Amino acid sequence: MTGPEHYRQAEWLLDRAHYFTYGDGLDVAQGHALAAEAQAHATLALAAATAMHADIAASAADIRDARLDEWIKATSSTTCAECDHPVPAGSAYCSALCRNAADDHGADEPAGGDE
Repeated sequence: MTGPEHYRQAEWLLDRAHYFTYGDGLDVAQGHALAAEAQAHATLALAAATAMHADIAASAADIRDARLDEWIKATSSTTCAECDHPVPAGSAYCSALCRNAADDHGADEPAGGDE
């Protein structure tokens, strides 16, 4: 199981734990067991993210890494305005390269409109 898969599993288990503990499931023991399992998956996701961060920090800032894309997909649903890579919430571009490419596209437009 990858780090993002652990993350998604932890979210799902936590939702189920809440249902059994406080919702219509009304099986507190089952809710607590699911919460403990969710915590284990969350811990494994954190370990994977921490290890990956060290790898990416050692590489160039604008090099896209498939593992990073997988994490971003797990935690957001926004894609880059220039390409199809996922981006963190609040960002329009996945990298400085895409941001610069978008700026370059804008530079191709005439300053005064159609002439």
